[in-house]
Amino acid sequence: MTLRISGGRVLLPDLSASEADVLVDPAAGEILDVGPDLTGDTELDATGDLVIPGFVSAHTHAPMTLFRGYADDKPVGAWLREDVWPIEAELTGPDIRAGAELGTVEMIRSGTTTFADMYFGVDFEALHLTLIHDPVRHLVYAARGSDVRHTVCDGDAVMRDRELLTLD
Repeated sequence: MTLRISGGRVLLPDLSASEADVLVDPAAGEILDVGPDLTGDTELDATGDLVIPGFVSAHTHAPMTLFRGYADDKPVGAWLREDVWPIEAELTGPDIRAGAELGTVEMIRSGTTTFADMYFGVDFEALHLTLIHDPVRHLVYAARGSDVRHTVCDGDAVMRDRELLTLD
């Protein structure tokens, strides 16, 4: 099943934009072709829009969406030690779940199609369930027509094994 995106201006690798159709395979997550007069099984009219590949966010902490604007006038070290870490210690599974859902929906709305999330010191199971298995997530993604790819990383494990990440 292919999708033809037509009527929009396509952002090309050289950062120019030109009118063209885009043919994608949504199941494979691949752009198949860019050019004039393409045909697909279904069509999306992008007239007046800029058509670009999805954004990739390689480092996210989706639940921290809840802290936006909280003590953001401080240097990062003081912000973490004095404000973020103490409040994170009080978060519950439902808090983390709500933050992860909000952060994920915001990423979808801004064009992010792939993200790697890392969060530590909290109920990791709640975050994992929200991003992978939660029925609400599937309803939200289906409503937006999204097929977001993500990786959930256990931050505690990364920090514990950080010497393995050192390239010598």
